[in-house]
Amino acid sequence: MVKYSITAFGMEDIENKGIINVVNEALQIIGPLSNLPLNVSFDIDRLDSLEARSLGTPVHGGMSLREDIQVMEQAQPTGRISAVDYVEVNPNIGDKGDVHLTIQAAEHLLQAVFGHQRRGNYPNDELVNYNKLDKETNVL
Repeated sequence: MVKYSITAFGMEDIENKGIINVVNEALQIIGPLSNLPLNVSFDIDRLDSLEARSLGTPVHGGMSLREDIQVMEQAQPTGRISAVDYVEVNPNIGDKGDVHLTIQAAEHLLQAVFGHQRRGNYPNDELVNYNKLDKETNVL
């Protein structure tokens, strides 16, 4: 990373600066006036194991779901997000409750990608199908 002058932020940066400041700094580094697309890759097992458990590598003391949602709430308004991928969601790990918790976390992150904000739903707010039970899978 040093050889290619790639900036990376770790948990220490997030703890010391706060997630909003880290995201603002990252957006400044990649160019606030740029029209280049952003590809967001979520290694979802970075979430604290209390937030999601059906993961490849559970992390105690990892990022909170709130912090990850804040990342998307800051990146989404740039209009530059062109691709999003999730890795490490593994429904074969844990019981049904663990799987449900993990899928809910992934859904909340994906909703933020599409512009949902935690302020609640308003009558004209139809970006995402909010919390409706899928009749086939019985999952929100």
